Amino acid sequence: MVVTTASTGKTAMSMKKQEEDVSRIVSRMIAKGHALLGADATEKLMQLEPKVVKVEVAVREEQDAAIGITSPGTDRHRELLAQLRLILHGAEDTLDKVVTRHRQIVSLPASTNPFHEQSWAKKKLGSVFHTVSCGTGTEIKKLGRSIDQVRSVIDRVHEGMAALEDEGKLPMDRRTTGVPPAKVFGRFVDCERIVAMLHRTVGYEDQQGPGCCPYSVVGVHGAPGCGKTTLAQLVYARVDEARYFDLAMWVHVSRDFAAVYDVFADMMKAATGRAPCSHHDSSTMQRSLEKELGGKRVFLVLDLDDVRGNDGTNERLRRILAPLEFCERDSKVLVTSRTVDALLVLGAPKARCVPVPELAEDVFLQLFLHYALQGSVDERDRGILEVIGADIAKNLKRSPLAARTVGEKLRTNKSIDFWRSVQGALPN
Repeated sequence: MVVTTASTGKTAMSMKKQEEDVSRIVSRMIAKGHALLGADATEKLMQLEPKVVKVEVAVREEQDAAIGITSPGTDRHRELLAQLRLILHGAEDTLDKVVTRHRQIVSLPASTNPFHEQSWAKKKLGSVFHTVSCGTGTEIKKLGRSIDQVRSVIDRVHEGMAALEDEGKLPMDRRTTGVPPAKVFGRFVDCERIVAMLHRTVGYEDQQGPGCCPYSVVGVHGAPGCGKTTLAQLVYARVDEARYFDLAMWVHVSRDFAAVYDVFADMMKAATGRAPCSHHDSSTMQRSLEKELGGKRVFLVLDLDDVRGNDGTNERLRRILAPLEFCERDSKVLVTSRTVDALLVLGAPKARCVPVPELAEDVFLQLFLHYALQGSVDERDRGILEVIGADIAKNLKRSPLAARTVGEKLRTNKSIDFWRSVQGALPN
Protein backbone atom coordinates (compact mmCIF):
# COMPACT_ATOMS: atom_id res chain seq x y z
CA MET A 1 0.00 0.00 0.00
CA VAL A 2 2.80 2.39 0.92
CA VAL A 3 4.65 1.55 -2.28
CA THR A 4 1.53 2.18 -4.34
CA THR A 5 0.99 5.57 -2.71
CA ALA A 6 4.57 6.62 -3.34
CA SER A 7 4.35 5.47 -6.92
CA THR A 8 1.09 7.35 -7.41
CA GLY A 9 2.66 10.49 -5.92
CA LYS A 10 5.62 10.25 -8.29
CA THR A 11 3.30 9.66 -11.22
CA ALA A 12 1.20 12.70 -10.31
CA MET A 13 4.33 14.83 -9.97
CA SER A 14 5.60 13.53 -13.31
CA MET A 15 2.27 14.38 -14.98
CA LYS A 16 2.39 17.86 -13.47
CA LYS A 17 5.88 18.38 -14.88
CA GLN A 18 4.70 17.25 -18.31
CA GLU A 19 1.94 19.88 -18.28
CA GLU A 20 3.83 22.80 -16.73
CA ASP A 21 4.37 25.98 -18.74
CA VAL A 22 7.95 26.12 -20.00
CA SER A 23 7.99 29.88 -19.33
CA ARG A 24 7.49 29.19 -15.60
CA ILE A 25 10.52 26.91 -15.57
CA VAL A 26 12.60 29.64 -17.22
CA SER A 27 11.33 32.22 -14.72
CA ARG A 28 12.29 30.00 -11.78
CA MET A 29 15.76 29.38 -13.20
CA ILE A 30 16.29 33.14 -13.55
CA ALA A 31 15.09 33.77 -9.99
CA LYS A 32 17.16 31.15 -8.19
CA GLY A 33 20.19 30.89 -10.41
CA HIS A 34 21.09 34.42 -11.50
CA ALA A 35 24.01 34.78 -9.07
CA LEU A 36 25.26 31.28 -9.76
CA LEU A 37 24.90 31.15 -13.55
CA GLY A 38 26.51 34.48 -14.32
CA ALA A 39 25.39 37.47 -16.40
CA ASP A 40 25.65 35.83 -19.83
CA ALA A 41 23.56 32.75 -19.05
CA THR A 42 21.00 34.83 -17.13
CA GLU A 43 20.65 37.25 -20.05
CA LYS A 44 20.07 34.35 -22.41
CA LEU A 45 17.33 33.00 -20.14
CA MET A 46 15.71 36.45 -20.06
CA GLN A 47 15.77 36.59 -23.87
CA LEU A 48 14.36 33.06 -24.05
CA GLU A 49 11.35 33.73 -21.80
CA PRO A 50 9.28 36.01 -24.13
CA LYS A 51 9.94 33.70 -27.10
CA VAL A 52 8.65 30.73 -25.14
CA VAL A 53 5.59 32.72 -24.01
CA LYS A 54 4.69 33.46 -27.65
CA VAL A 55 4.77 29.75 -28.49
CA GLU A 56 2.71 28.87 -25.40
CA VAL A 57 0.07 31.49 -26.16
CA ALA A 58 -0.26 30.32 -29.78
CA VAL A 59 -0.78 26.71 -28.66
CA ARG A 60 -3.13 27.67 -25.80
CA GLU A 61 -5.36 29.74 -28.07
CA GLU A 62 -5.97 26.82 -30.39
CA GLN A 63 -6.58 24.48 -27.44
CA ASP A 64 -9.02 26.95 -25.89
CA ALA A 65 -10.91 27.16 -29.17
CA ALA A 66 -11.56 23.40 -28.77
CA ILE A 67 -11.99 22.86 -32.50
CA GLY A 68 -10.67 19.31 -32.64
CA ILE A 69 -8.20 20.02 -35.44
CA THR A 70 -4.79 21.66 -35.29
CA SER A 71 -2.60 23.33 -37.86
CA PRO A 72 0.82 21.87 -38.74
CA GLY A 73 2.41 24.94 -37.18
CA THR A 74 0.68 24.34 -33.85
CA ASP A 75 1.66 20.66 -33.82
CA ARG A 76 5.26 21.75 -34.37
CA HIS A 77 5.04 24.31 -31.56
CA ARG A 78 3.56 21.75 -29.16
CA GLU A 79 6.42 19.35 -29.92
CA LEU A 80 8.94 22.16 -29.37
CA LEU A 81 7.45 22.95 -25.95
CA ALA A 82 7.62 19.27 -24.94
CA GLN A 83 11.30 19.14 -25.88
CA LEU A 84 12.11 22.37 -24.06
CA ARG A 85 10.17 21.23 -20.97
CA LEU A 86 12.19 18.00 -20.77
CA ILE A 87 15.56 19.69 -21.30
CA LEU A 88 14.97 22.61 -18.95
CA HIS A 89 13.47 20.46 -16.19
CA GLY A 90 16.69 18.45 -16.21
CA ALA A 91 18.78 21.62 -16.07
CA GLU A 92 16.61 23.00 -13.24
CA ASP A 93 16.99 19.77 -11.23
CA THR A 94 20.77 20.05 -11.54
CA LEU A 95 20.64 23.70 -10.51
CA ASP A 96 18.50 22.83 -7.47
CA LYS A 97 20.99 20.20 -6.31
CA VAL A 98 23.88 22.63 -6.58
CA VAL A 99 22.06 25.40 -4.72
CA THR A 100 20.91 23.00 -1.98
CA ARG A 101 24.39 21.53 -1.48
CA HIS A 102 25.98 24.95 -1.43
CA ARG A 103 23.60 26.08 1.30
CA GLN A 104 24.46 22.99 3.33
CA ILE A 105 28.17 23.64 2.97
CA VAL A 106 28.19 27.31 3.88
CA SER A 107 25.83 26.81 6.83
CA LEU A 108 28.15 24.29 8.55
CA PRO A 109 30.38 25.52 11.40
CA ALA A 110 33.95 26.30 10.33
CA SER A 111 35.37 23.40 12.35
CA THR A 112 33.28 20.81 10.46
CA ASN A 113 33.22 22.41 7.02
CA PRO A 114 35.87 20.81 4.79
CA PHE A 115 35.42 23.55 2.18
CA HIS A 116 35.27 26.47 4.61
CA GLU A 117 36.74 29.74 3.47
CA GLN A 118 36.24 32.81 5.68
CA SER A 119 35.17 35.13 2.85
CA TRP A 120 32.48 32.79 1.42
CA ALA A 121 29.59 34.33 3.27
CA LYS A 122 30.40 37.74 1.79
CA LYS A 123 30.58 36.55 -1.79
CA LYS A 124 27.91 35.88 -4.36
CA LEU A 125 27.35 32.26 -5.23
CA GLY A 126 28.91 32.60 -8.66
CA SER A 127 32.04 34.20 -7.21
CA VAL A 128 32.35 31.37 -4.69
CA PHE A 129 32.57 28.71 -7.36
CA HIS A 130 34.95 30.82 -9.40
CA THR A 131 37.21 31.23 -6.35
CA VAL A 132 37.37 27.54 -5.50
CA SER A 133 37.27 26.13 -9.02
CA CYS A 134 41.06 25.71 -8.97
CA GLY A 135 41.09 24.48 -5.37
CA THR A 136 41.49 20.98 -4.05
CA GLY A 137 37.88 20.39 -2.95
CA THR A 138 36.60 17.46 -5.04
CA GLU A 139 32.95 18.19 -4.26
CA ILE A 140 33.32 21.86 -5.14
CA LYS A 141 34.85 20.92 -8.48
CA LYS A 142 31.93 18.53 -9.10
CA LEU A 143 29.41 21.26 -8.32
CA GLY A 144 31.27 23.61 -10.61
CA ARG A 145 31.03 21.07 -13.43
CA SER A 146 27.29 20.80 -12.81
CA ILE A 147 26.94 24.54 -13.25
CA ASP A 148 28.89 24.33 -16.49
CA GLN A 149 26.42 21.67 -17.67
CA VAL A 150 23.46 23.96 -16.93
CA ARG A 151 25.15 26.83 -18.76
CA SER A 152 25.76 24.53 -21.72
CA VAL A 153 22.05 23.58 -21.83
CA ILE A 154 21.08 27.26 -21.75
CA ASP A 155 23.50 28.00 -24.60
CA ARG A 156 22.06 25.21 -26.75
CA VAL A 157 18.45 26.19 -26.12
CA HIS A 158 19.21 29.87 -26.76
CA GLU A 159 20.97 29.10 -30.04
CA GLY A 160 18.22 26.71 -31.13
CA MET A 161 15.41 29.18 -30.47
CA ALA A 162 17.33 31.96 -32.23
CA ALA A 163 17.73 29.71 -35.29
CA LEU A 164 13.99 28.86 -35.32
CA GLU A 165 13.16 32.56 -35.07
CA ASP A 166 15.48 33.37 -38.01
CA GLU A 167 13.78 30.63 -40.06
CA GLY A 168 10.33 32.04 -39.28
CA LYS A 169 9.27 28.92 -37.36
CA LEU A 170 8.22 30.74 -34.18
CA PRO A 171 4.88 32.56 -33.85
CA MET A 172 4.91 36.05 -35.30
CA ASP A 173 4.79 39.10 -33.06
CA ARG A 174 1.19 39.35 -31.88
CA ARG A 175 1.27 43.10 -31.35
CA THR A 176 -2.07 44.60 -32.41
CA THR A 177 -2.98 48.04 -33.77
CA GLY A 178 -6.13 50.14 -33.78
CA VAL A 179 -6.88 49.34 -37.43
CA PRO A 180 -9.84 46.94 -37.81
CA PRO A 181 -9.84 44.13 -40.40
CA ALA A 182 -10.91 45.05 -43.91
CA LYS A 183 -13.97 42.80 -43.54
CA VAL A 184 -15.88 42.59 -40.23
CA PHE A 185 -18.90 40.38 -39.56
CA GLY A 186 -21.65 41.12 -37.07
CA ARG A 187 -19.99 43.33 -34.46
CA PHE A 188 -21.56 46.69 -35.26
CA VAL A 189 -24.39 46.56 -32.68
CA ASP A 190 -21.86 45.59 -30.00
CA CYS A 191 -19.66 48.47 -31.16
CA GLU A 192 -22.48 50.99 -30.74
CA ARG A 193 -23.17 49.69 -27.25
CA ILE A 194 -19.56 50.29 -26.18
CA VAL A 195 -19.49 53.72 -27.86
CA ALA A 196 -22.66 54.61 -25.93
CA MET A 197 -20.90 53.75 -22.69
CA LEU A 198 -17.90 55.85 -23.63
CA HIS A 199 -20.04 58.86 -24.54
CA ARG A 200 -22.25 58.61 -21.47
CA THR A 201 -25.47 58.03 -23.39
CA VAL A 202 -28.58 57.65 -21.19
CA GLY A 203 -28.26 54.56 -19.06
CA TYR A 204 -24.50 54.71 -18.77
CA GLU A 205 -23.86 58.03 -16.98
CA ASP A 206 -20.64 58.32 -14.99
CA GLN A 207 -20.84 59.23 -11.34
CA GLN A 208 -18.07 61.83 -11.35
CA GLY A 209 -17.69 64.86 -9.13
CA PRO A 210 -14.99 67.27 -7.96
CA GLY A 211 -11.85 65.44 -6.95
CA CYS A 212 -12.91 62.18 -8.58
CA CYS A 213 -10.77 60.22 -11.01
CA PRO A 214 -10.70 62.09 -14.35
CA TYR A 215 -11.17 58.90 -16.38
CA SER A 216 -13.48 55.90 -16.31
CA VAL A 217 -12.89 52.35 -17.53
CA VAL A 218 -15.00 50.10 -19.74
CA GLY A 219 -13.94 46.48 -20.17
CA VAL A 220 -14.53 43.83 -22.84
CA HIS A 221 -13.78 40.21 -21.95
CA GLY A 222 -14.06 36.80 -23.53
CA ALA A 223 -12.29 33.60 -24.54
CA PRO A 224 -9.24 33.63 -26.83
CA GLY A 225 -10.20 34.35 -30.41
CA CYS A 226 -13.79 35.40 -29.64
CA GLY A 227 -13.40 38.83 -31.29
CA LYS A 228 -12.39 41.14 -28.42
CA THR A 229 -9.66 42.92 -30.36
CA THR A 230 -11.81 43.29 -33.49
CA LEU A 231 -14.61 44.82 -31.43
CA ALA A 232 -12.17 47.21 -29.73
CA GLN A 233 -10.74 48.19 -33.14
CA LEU A 234 -14.22 49.06 -34.41
CA VAL A 235 -14.86 51.19 -31.31
CA TYR A 236 -11.46 52.87 -31.65
CA ALA A 237 -12.19 53.80 -35.28
CA ARG A 238 -15.65 55.15 -34.43
CA VAL A 239 -14.42 57.22 -31.48
CA ASP A 240 -11.50 58.58 -33.48
CA GLU A 241 -13.88 59.67 -36.28
CA ALA A 242 -16.12 61.56 -33.82
CA ARG A 243 -13.21 63.75 -32.65
CA TYR A 244 -14.71 63.89 -29.15
CA PHE A 245 -11.33 63.22 -27.55
CA ASP A 246 -8.20 65.34 -27.88
CA LEU A 247 -6.03 62.26 -28.11
CA ALA A 248 -6.71 58.59 -28.94
CA MET A 249 -4.10 55.93 -28.14
CA TRP A 250 -3.98 52.20 -28.84
CA VAL A 251 -1.53 50.17 -26.71
CA HIS A 252 -0.99 46.42 -26.84
CA VAL A 253 0.11 44.84 -23.54
CA SER A 254 1.57 41.34 -23.78
CA ARG A 255 1.53 38.73 -21.04
CA ASP A 256 5.33 38.83 -20.77
CA PHE A 257 5.64 42.60 -20.30
CA ALA A 258 8.56 42.72 -17.90
CA ALA A 259 8.22 46.31 -16.75
CA VAL A 260 5.76 49.17 -16.82
CA TYR A 261 8.41 51.08 -18.77
CA ASP A 262 7.60 49.07 -21.92
CA VAL A 263 3.94 50.07 -21.78
CA PHE A 264 4.77 53.70 -20.93
CA ALA A 265 7.10 53.81 -23.94
CA ASP A 266 4.31 52.57 -26.22
CA MET A 267 1.90 55.12 -24.73
CA MET A 268 4.39 57.93 -25.31
CA LYS A 269 4.90 56.84 -28.91
CA ALA A 270 1.12 56.68 -29.44
CA ALA A 271 0.70 60.14 -27.91
CA THR A 272 3.53 61.91 -29.71
CA GLY A 273 4.16 59.83 -32.83
CA ARG A 274 7.80 59.30 -31.94
CA ALA A 275 9.73 56.80 -29.84
CA PRO A 276 10.92 58.08 -26.43
CA CYS A 277 14.56 58.23 -25.36
CA SER A 278 15.66 54.72 -24.46
CA HIS A 279 17.75 55.85 -21.49
CA HIS A 280 14.71 57.00 -19.49
CA ASP A 281 13.60 54.88 -16.54
CA SER A 282 9.92 54.16 -15.78
CA SER A 283 9.58 57.03 -13.27
CA THR A 284 10.99 59.56 -15.72
CA MET A 285 8.77 58.15 -18.46
CA GLN A 286 5.72 58.42 -16.23
CA ARG A 287 6.43 62.09 -15.50
CA SER A 288 6.88 62.77 -19.21
CA LEU A 289 3.57 61.08 -19.96
CA GLU A 290 1.80 63.05 -17.25
CA LYS A 291 3.07 66.24 -18.83
CA GLU A 292 2.07 65.10 -22.34
CA LEU A 293 -1.43 63.98 -21.33
CA GLY A 294 -2.13 66.76 -18.84
CA GLY A 295 -5.22 68.85 -19.65
CA LYS A 296 -6.26 66.62 -22.57
CA ARG A 297 -9.37 64.50 -22.87
CA VAL A 298 -7.86 61.11 -23.65
CA PHE A 299 -9.21 57.87 -25.07
CA LEU A 300 -6.90 54.93 -24.35
CA VAL A 301 -7.38 51.34 -25.52
CA LEU A 302 -5.40 48.69 -23.65
CA ASP A 303 -5.44 45.41 -25.58
CA LEU A 304 -4.29 42.89 -22.95
CA ASP A 305 -2.76 39.76 -24.47
CA ASP A 306 -3.30 36.92 -21.95
CA VAL A 307 -2.71 39.24 -18.96
CA ARG A 308 -5.11 37.62 -16.52
CA GLY A 309 -4.98 40.00 -13.54
CA ASN A 310 -4.40 37.27 -10.96
CA ASP A 311 -0.90 36.15 -11.89
CA GLY A 312 1.39 38.61 -10.12
CA THR A 313 0.91 41.46 -12.59
CA ASN A 314 -1.68 43.42 -10.57
CA GLU A 315 0.59 46.18 -9.32
CA ARG A 316 2.13 46.72 -12.74
CA LEU A 317 -1.34 46.82 -14.31
CA ARG A 318 -2.55 49.47 -11.88
CA ARG A 319 0.50 51.62 -12.49
CA ILE A 320 -0.15 51.65 -16.25
CA LEU A 321 -3.02 54.10 -15.74
CA ALA A 322 -1.16 56.40 -13.31
CA PRO A 323 -0.27 59.03 -15.99
CA LEU A 324 -3.99 59.47 -16.75
CA GLU A 325 -4.54 61.07 -13.34
CA PHE A 326 -3.59 64.38 -14.99
CA CYS A 327 -5.96 64.08 -17.96
CA GLU A 328 -9.00 66.24 -18.56
CA ARG A 329 -12.19 64.97 -16.94
CA ASP A 330 -14.30 62.56 -18.99
CA SER A 331 -11.27 60.74 -20.38
CA LYS A 332 -11.96 57.07 -21.12
CA VAL A 333 -10.14 53.76 -21.07
CA LEU A 334 -11.31 50.68 -22.99
CA VAL A 335 -9.65 47.41 -21.92
CA THR A 336 -9.83 44.00 -23.59
CA SER A 337 -9.01 40.93 -21.53
CA ARG A 338 -9.63 37.21 -21.33
CA THR A 339 -10.73 37.56 -17.70
CA VAL A 340 -12.90 39.93 -15.70
CA ASP A 341 -10.17 39.95 -13.01
CA ALA A 342 -7.83 42.10 -15.10
CA LEU A 343 -10.64 44.55 -15.88
CA LEU A 344 -11.49 44.93 -12.19
CA VAL A 345 -7.81 45.47 -11.33
CA LEU A 346 -7.76 48.37 -13.79
CA GLY A 347 -10.84 49.96 -12.24
CA ALA A 348 -13.73 48.85 -14.46
CA PRO A 349 -17.00 48.52 -12.50
CA LYS A 350 -18.64 45.10 -12.90
CA ALA A 351 -21.56 46.78 -14.68
CA ARG A 352 -19.12 47.95 -17.35
CA CYS A 353 -17.36 44.61 -17.86
CA VAL A 354 -18.99 43.54 -21.11
CA PRO A 355 -18.73 39.93 -22.33
CA VAL A 356 -18.27 39.53 -26.07
CA PRO A 357 -21.45 37.82 -27.31
CA GLU A 358 -21.46 34.90 -29.72
CA LEU A 359 -21.99 35.69 -33.38
CA ALA A 360 -25.38 34.72 -34.78
CA GLU A 361 -25.27 31.38 -36.59
CA ASP A 362 -25.75 32.86 -40.06
CA VAL A 363 -23.17 35.58 -39.43
CA PHE A 364 -20.66 33.01 -38.19
CA LEU A 365 -21.19 30.95 -41.35
CA GLN A 366 -20.48 34.04 -43.47
CA LEU A 367 -17.26 34.63 -41.51
CA PHE A 368 -16.15 31.01 -41.89
CA LEU A 369 -16.84 30.84 -45.63
CA HIS A 370 -15.05 34.17 -46.04
CA TYR A 371 -11.84 32.50 -44.80
CA ALA A 372 -12.45 29.13 -46.47
CA LEU A 373 -13.45 30.26 -49.97
CA GLN A 374 -11.12 33.20 -50.50
CA GLY A 375 -9.42 33.15 -53.87
CA SER A 376 -10.43 31.22 -56.96
CA VAL A 377 -13.03 28.47 -56.65
CA ASP A 378 -14.31 26.10 -59.32
CA GLU A 379 -17.89 27.33 -59.72
CA ARG A 380 -19.06 23.76 -60.36
CA ASP A 381 -17.88 22.83 -56.85
CA ARG A 382 -18.86 26.01 -54.99
CA GLY A 383 -22.39 24.88 -54.06
CA ILE A 384 -21.18 21.52 -52.69
CA LEU A 385 -18.33 23.19 -50.78
CA GLU A 386 -20.77 25.64 -49.21
CA VAL A 387 -22.98 22.77 -48.01
CA ILE A 388 -19.99 20.91 -46.55
CA GLY A 389 -18.72 24.18 -45.08
CA ALA A 390 -22.05 24.82 -43.37
CA ASP A 391 -21.83 21.42 -41.66
CA ILE A 392 -18.21 22.06 -40.59
CA ALA A 393 -19.16 25.49 -39.21
CA LYS A 394 -21.74 23.91 -36.88
CA ASN A 395 -18.90 22.07 -35.10
CA LEU A 396 -16.73 25.16 -34.51
CA LYS A 397 -18.70 26.50 -31.52
CA ARG A 398 -19.02 29.91 -33.22
CA SER A 399 -15.41 30.70 -32.38
CA PRO A 400 -13.93 33.30 -34.78
CA LEU A 401 -10.49 31.83 -34.03
CA ALA A 402 -11.72 28.38 -35.07
CA ALA A 403 -13.33 29.88 -38.20
CA ARG A 404 -10.02 31.39 -39.20
CA THR A 405 -7.88 28.34 -38.32
CA VAL A 406 -10.05 25.76 -40.07
CA GLY A 407 -11.06 28.14 -42.86
CA GLU A 408 -7.45 28.88 -43.76
CA LYS A 409 -6.69 25.17 -43.75
CA LEU A 410 -9.57 24.49 -46.16
CA ARG A 411 -8.53 27.38 -48.38
CA THR A 412 -5.25 25.61 -49.19
CA ASN A 413 -7.15 22.80 -50.93
CA LYS A 414 -10.61 23.48 -52.35
CA SER A 415 -11.26 19.92 -53.50
CA ILE A 416 -14.49 18.29 -52.35
CA ASP A 417 -12.63 15.19 -51.08
CA PHE A 418 -10.33 17.25 -48.89
CA TRP A 419 -13.19 19.25 -47.38
CA ARG A 420 -15.05 16.00 -46.63
CA SER A 421 -11.94 14.60 -44.91
CA VAL A 422 -11.80 17.68 -42.66
CA GLN A 423 -15.55 17.39 -42.05
CA GLY A 424 -15.04 13.78 -40.86
CA ALA A 425 -12.12 14.72 -38.59
CA LEU A 426 -14.15 17.21 -36.52
CA PRO A 427 -16.09 16.02 -33.45
CA ASN A 428 -19.87 16.18 -33.71
